[in-house]
Amino acid sequence: MIKPPMTTTAFYKIAPSEFITFQWTLSDVLASPTSLTIRATGDNNNIYTIGDNDGTIAGDATELVWNPYEWNQANPTLKLTPGEYRLNIWDDRGPDTPRRPGYMQANNALKFALYTPVPYTALADGWTCMNCNAGTRLSTHPLSIALISTLLIVLLSSFTLLRGARR
Repeated sequence: MIKPPMTTTAFYKIAPSEFITFQWTLSDVLASPTSLTIRATGDNNNIYTIGDNDGTIAGDATELVWNPYEWNQANPTLKLTPGEYRLNIWDDRGPDTPRRPGYMQANNALKFALYTPVPYTALADGWTCMNCNAGTRLSTHPLSIALISTLLIVLLSSFTLLRGARR
């Protein structure tokens, strides 16, 4: 897989005119496949076809451009939802064929994520962060608990030392 890179999870918007380009290379494949099948599996274990013709494209293709928004419009009963997906691509021999020298191996290593945009709301219009509370987060952070415990031990130890020194 060339695009998006497999080293990170790429995020894509489910919106009109937002396209995802998947690119790959078949440089080590000696026996050219007659067709490729491309599907995405979501966190919810639903399987989604990518592209036209039920996800089947020509075997010599090295790129596919896909619009998740249009897919949702065409498939109202099985919509793409925000979350992480895994791209599955295999040749005409199927997804579960064993490795064979010179032939394409099924690939499901690419992860990507989809999200739905939310309209902008300004602070002046009443936007609030529902999950933000700096005070609560700080008090439950392990470092702050360790710091408070250390200070308490130091204070109690110094009080005991000072009390013992006055005798």
